[in-house]
Amino acid sequence: MNTATIITFAPKSGEDGGASGRYRHAYQVAETITEFAKTVKQCGIFLGGVFVLAATIAYQLNRTWHSGFPVGSLSLLACAIFAVLASHVWERVFQAQGQLLEMTVDSAVNLSLSLSNARRLAAMSYWQEARNATRIPPKAA
Repeated sequence: MNTATIITFAPKSGEDGGASGRYRHAYQVAETITEFAKTVKQCGIFLGGVFVLAATIAYQLNRTWHSGFPVGSLSLLACAIFAVLASHVWERVFQAQGQLLEMTVDSAVNLSLSLSNARRLAAMSYWQEARNATRIPPKAA
């Protein structure tokens, strides 16, 4: 009868095979995707505002030239609503992608055989470093 032996991987102390750098970079990418989601939402709101302004101008011009139904201004208002709603949907998509990447990295850090518990804790703190790196610190009074 054969017996199976389990070979464990024990890295040399101080070595993690560059995993810490990869985890740090992955957390930075996840935070960048989340910040991009906020930018998409702001751009959609700005574009919607531009469409509302254009619809107001088109309505004013249409009222002075013709007394008919304001098709141009209503279609511009519809475009404004569509732009704002689409930006909110895409914001959610990008936020979900950033959070999925973050959860994947969390799982990879927790299951990594090449990291000691202290290095796992340090790698998990990279997420907070990535969040702080993308935030603008408040001015001191």
